[in-house]
Amino acid sequence: MTFAKIVFLSIFSLSAAQCFSQVQVEKSLGDRIGEAVEKAARFTGAIKTYGQPRIIKKGAQPEISIKAGSVYFNGHRLLFGASRQSWTSVIGEGAVCSEKTGVLVWCKWDKLGLEIKGSLESPDKITNFTINLNRDKEEGLYDYRPLGADGKPIEAKWLATGVYPGYLSFSGYGVDHLTKFWELRESIPAEYHLDCGLMDCANPRGFHPPELKIYVRLNGRSENDELMLLTFSSE
Repeated sequence: MTFAKIVFLSIFSLSAAQCFSQVQVEKSLGDRIGEAVEKAARFTGAIKTYGQPRIIKKGAQPEISIKAGSVYFNGHRLLFGASRQSWTSVIGEGAVCSEKTGVLVWCKWDKLGLEIKGSLESPDKITNFTINLNRDKEEGLYDYRPLGADGKPIEAKWLATGVYPGYLSFSGYGVDHLTKFWELRESIPAEYHLDCGLMDCANPRGFHPPELKIYVRLNGRSENDELMLLTFSSE
């Protein structure tokens, strides 16, 4: 039986039960559908069991933690929608930032592998925070940079050149450059809704109500590949 057919049958059964059962249940239909998809994926081998996740020791500095849908840097909460100055005052020295105001603002910390930026809707407010854990395995092999009017590649000045050297904690689970996606997914609460797409696992996504959105990029297309970067957003 194919994965798609198993998912369909599982969702159909859950929908029928939701419609006809007179008994109240705690889980929403969406949560139950998600569980059905995961169960079907495990049944067909789309999701595999790899063992116990690695344990990362604390101690490296700085320390970033994600808990209850919020992001903290050395114990100070980073507020999405706040000004660039608010973020740079918390993260500290070493920032390289855009010069213009009134347009999409950004800052990066090359030594920390961190990036912040605004959005088209709120260019002067920080709505995205990226933590780089690994460099692209194909970096340097290809040059996909767009060309300017002079025919030369346009430098992506807003992208950090380094990787994060500190301790990263996601709901109490330590994450580093060797952490694989399945380890992260298995170790954090289901309330983050972190999962692969149905086709591959190159760019997993998640969210935590009411506003935190999570975008992940892996160094491959499998859940057994390492995390390359994590972006947290309020967009």
